[in-house]
Amino acid sequence: MAKLWKVFGCFGLQLPIVFNVLLIVHLDAHRLIWPTVFIPLWIGLLLGLGVLIATDINWTPAGLFWLTIPLLCFTTFTGLLVAKIYKENWGTSWWGVFTPIWVGLFFLLLVEYDWPEYEFKFISDPDDDDLHVETLIQGLPKQLIVATGIFCILLALRLERVVVLNWAIIFLPYIVVSFLVLVMLAGSGLIREEDVPGWWLIFGFLPFFAFELLLILYLENKIKYFAIVSIPLYFIDIILFVCSFIIVC
Repeated sequence: MAKLWKVFGCFGLQLPIVFNVLLIVHLDAHRLIWPTVFIPLWIGLLLGLGVLIATDINWTPAGLFWLTIPLLCFTTFTGLLVAKIYKENWGTSWWGVFTPIWVGLFFLLLVEYDWPEYEFKFISDPDDDDLHVETLIQGLPKQLIVATGIFCILLALRLERVVVLNWAIIFLPYIVVSFLVLVMLAGSGLIREEDVPGWWLIFGFLPFFAFELLLILYLENKIKYFAIVSIPLYFIDIILFVCSFIIVC
């Protein structure tokens, strides 16, 4: 049974790749509708919920509840998002669309295990590299949760035309987190030939940082094709593809 869920987890890691391809086809070729584009994400969320419940991790009932709610909230958000962009005259405001995201992020911050405290700072003790890399990896979710919450607020303000915000300002929370992580890694001496966790962070965040910058240019009509914006995501797709085989093996 555990092996079966590993196979499902492997399949789930391929779904972001499919979503990326469908998104390119829709935005550049205009041959798909939005509900079709989001099908891989919805399948992935259902698989994620199943894997979460069926894994060997000894979740307490309360802990499982606090992790399941964010998944359901994100599923609700994607459904509302598709309905909103598919029918522009749909009555729900953008504040209503983003509400499930904020609820889900709130639950993630209250999840019943300790989020490691992490501060962005340079590390001077080379003997503790492994410990600090592990601390960085564990502490990143908290930083990304806060960045996502601020990003959604700024985006809702622009979409509801409350204020006129430049796209660079809206993406600033993600840019700050990505930039600080990359600067910290580059300046701390963590990236060495044998430092596998440090390299994984670089391979993960450098394409993510580049994608943010290209997406801003795309939204500002500086880049015509979304396929160009997705180039950094191809590297992340490769990482997911490799991770899927590691999970099964």
